[in-house]
Amino acid sequence: MKLLSWKYYLKLPALVYFTFIFLTFPFTGCIAFANDGESLIDAAFVGNLTQVKALIENGSNVNHQGEHGETALIAAAVGGHDKVVRMLFKNGANVNYQDRSGMTALMAAAFNSKEKVVMVLVENGADLDLLDHGDRTALIWASISGDEKSAMILIKNGADINLPSKDGWTALKHADGFGYEKVIQLLKNAGATK
Repeated sequence: MKLLSWKYYLKLPALVYFTFIFLTFPFTGCIAFANDGESLIDAAFVGNLTQVKALIENGSNVNHQGEHGETALIAAAVGGHDKVVRMLFKNGANVNYQDRSGMTALMAAAFNSKEKVVMVLVENGADLDLLDHGDRTALIWASISGDEKSAMILIKNGADINLPSKDGWTALKHADGFGYEKVIQLLKNAGATK
């Protein structure tokens, strides 16, 4: 049985999605995955370390690009699975790979408030100031979502706090626009001026 892409389940109402995940994936030993990159992306998204390891051992490409250019690393970052992220790195995952929108695993983790994953990605050489197609950095994505912890990690590791996106908005302006007071104060304390 091949599972639908992880992106399909994101479109479902949250209750249906989480019911599916919690009722289905504890029994992943019963689910047969094909030996391909899409299955690796799916397993990474749900954090199934055993399945990720088996797929890699059976030849799945850790840098396989899915339908929208996503990789297993980006999927694991969205899901917040730091152990899967580490496993993917041990097997050659590209830390700065960008999907079709320019999104990286670091941007995805920062936007989704996955601080442990943000730290693992930074430790493994993620480019803190890489831009997506809207010229947004991981720090801007953390500011858009109000993720103070990810923003702090990025700032402490040297992210450019005044780098603007295409629309001219910096991380500070985004945080201010959404009213995230803790992020605003963090950025100001770090020297953000715009």
